[in-house]
Amino acid sequence: MTTAITPEPAKKPSPKRTKSKTSPAKKKVSKVKRNGAVAKAWEIFGKHPKAQRKDALAAAVRAGVNANTAKTQYQRWLHRGDKN
Repeated sequence: MTTAITPEPAKKPSPKRTKSKTSPAKKKVSKVKRNGAVAKAWEIFGKHPKAQRKDALAAAVRAGVNANTAKTQYQRWLHRGDKN
């Protein structure tokens, strides 16, 4: 009695990954401009850190930030982790 040996299917080679010409350390870092309502509010709060809440919110609203956005962002700014 002979046993037939079936050949195993050939494995396909994995596609080669191409390396970028520049190393990760030399990649150009682009600075993201922050000019939205949140950034505007944080800038106002940062300029006057000792201002009362109502004054800071009023200044943000005068600068064109929605009142509810200003309230939310003031709270987040107040409880941020980078206080000095």
